[in-house]
Amino acid sequence: MIFKINSDKKIGYRVPGAASLVVAVMLLIMLSLSAGCGQQQKIDRSRKADSLSFQLTSPGRGNFAVDSVFEIKGTVELPEEVNYLMVSVAGNGRTSKQFVGVEGSAFSGRVYLPFGKGTYEVSILAADSADTEWFESLAAFVVYNNNSETVSFPEYSQVMFRKGLRFTAEPSGSVSGKFELSGKINDYEENTAILIRSQKAGENEKFDQFARIRGGEFRNTVYLPMGPGKYRVEVMVPKQGSENLYLGVAGYDVENTEAKVFAPVQFYHGYFRRGLLLDDFLRPGISADNQLVLEGSFVPELYEKYRAENSGLYIETKKTGPGAETAHDWVGVAEGRFKGNIWLRFGPGEYEVSIGLPSMDGSHDITFVAKLQVANTGADDIRDLAPGRGIESDHPDIIRLSRQLTEGKVSAREKAKAIHDWVAGNISYDVQKSVNLDFEADDSALKTLRTREGVCQDFTFLSIALARAAGLEARFVGGKTIEDGRINPNGHGWTEVKIDGRWLVMDATWDAGYIEGDRFVREFSEKYFDPDPGEFARDHIREEIIY
Repeated sequence: MIFKINSDKKIGYRVPGAASLVVAVMLLIMLSLSAGCGQQQKIDRSRKADSLSFQLTSPGRGNFAVDSVFEIKGTVELPEEVNYLMVSVAGNGRTSKQFVGVEGSAFSGRVYLPFGKGTYEVSILAADSADTEWFESLAAFVVYNNNSETVSFPEYSQVMFRKGLRFTAEPSGSVSGKFELSGKINDYEENTAILIRSQKAGENEKFDQFARIRGGEFRNTVYLPMGPGKYRVEVMVPKQGSENLYLGVAGYDVENTEAKVFAPVQFYHGYFRRGLLLDDFLRPGISADNQLVLEGSFVPELYEKYRAENSGLYIETKKTGPGAETAHDWVGVAEGRFKGNIWLRFGPGEYEVSIGLPSMDGSHDITFVAKLQVANTGADDIRDLAPGRGIESDHPDIIRLSRQLTEGKVSAREKAKAIHDWVAGNISYDVQKSVNLDFEADDSALKTLRTREGVCQDFTFLSIALARAAGLEARFVGGKTIEDGRINPNGHGWTEVKIDGRWLVMDATWDAGYIEGDRFVREFSEKYFDPDPGEFARDHIREEIIY
């Protein structure tokens, strides 16, 4: 079976007729009694069975009765690259293709009669090579099923045996919202992943979850997110050399008894390709009080391979529902490890959290690698007080400077003025960064404080961080400027600080000085601290608030 991501399409296998066995099978059926208690019959063998030294030690004879399942055992000499047999089970007008593994020359496994009470024709078949879709019959016999109920069972494909995959934990029967899937695999690529796709009966939507392969082993908790009912779960392995093509190895029918409905975690290929390790964090049903702690690491060899691109994690939090709003955070990485906060700043409710990494194509884009739902139980709206991307108002260096600047200042306006004056008087405008658009994912207030230079974004990051560290509500305003009678197509950013119930404007960038040719000329001003709204609108166009 071959599966492609976002597609149901399968490439099946074909089983040629075994003409030499038809007569024997028909005779066996005619001789069997309706209750399955008639005389046992010899199992018919083909010439192919003789050429492969096929010996079936159990069952010893055909035309016997069971309750839905029986075991086969024996020996066979298959080509070196083939390590499985197919068992075709036909009854009540339906057919099931099942597979049994072969180790060395010995095979054993369960055979299921899944379609209820009645007579079944059972054929054991072998393939000539590992990658063929053609099988030849070795033996055939008849079995009577006494159980009137249909039964589900693990449906394994030949790919499972080709890949040397063995499950150590898999679903069975009914589960309560989740189950463990784990195992080992011989033929694999390191840091790829097993794909587990679940679909509730009667629903069109499919949910993909993954179990990372490391050192030939895989393990993950698989969630069934759509509430109680029957699910079809397909387990697939990546086809080597392809990022979006998967091969089916197993299928399960699972009954979910859990009433809860939730959104599952979504993974993307970059999560595994970049070596991100967040398995304990990325789980459904997370709740938090205004913030989450994001902690983890990278697979060491992949961190080194993509060190420049694995500089930090970009977090986008979006409050869902009416009035949806979006904010951003950044968690830096040091020597392959990271720990930082994700802020749920817009008050209580449901949030969609997306985790991204800087793209590997040299652009300033972000590649999202995972997404999950989080319930915020915090009662307060902290959008203008909490730290955020580029605004490390909780960093000791920022807090220390903010206290120095606001010491002895009584009113909020005095504190805001002290912050504005220091930023405008101590940070230089980076002309080259502005011209070359040399923006980096880790641009921030702390970086600006340490380098003492930046563009409008950096002036604003630092102004907001110092204000929030002083307990003032502050926000980033994005817009455009009017220069020489024309609207500058490049964006501009400035700060708004809440003072006595109103939003006070301050643009420390324009109060720091001006550009002459290709250099910055420092010329401190107070013109753009709490300017007259009409005067400010002459050269500033306010467009949005950015979090």
